[in-house]
Amino acid sequence: GRQTSNKEEASIAQLCIAEIYFRNKSNAMALKVYKEIVKKYPKTQAAENAKAGIEYLNSFGKFEKEYISPDAEDRKRRGF
Repeated sequence: GRQTSNKEEASIAQLCIAEIYFRNKSNAMALKVYKEIVKKYPKTQAAENAKAGIEYLNSFGKFEKEYISPDAEDRKRRGF
């Protein structure tokens, strides 16, 4: 197999930290770590995962806001 570089190992460690925050519902912290990974370790697999995590958390934040807004119920009834 291919030797993993220190950079890759470090990026994976960061990713693990982000996942722990994520599981503990510390979304803001998870987002912060994900963004650091993308900035520090671009073009790594961890950065790809982090980008997906950022997208998910951003959309998750939107869902939460919509959930609170009064027209969310209306939209649910219409089915989107």
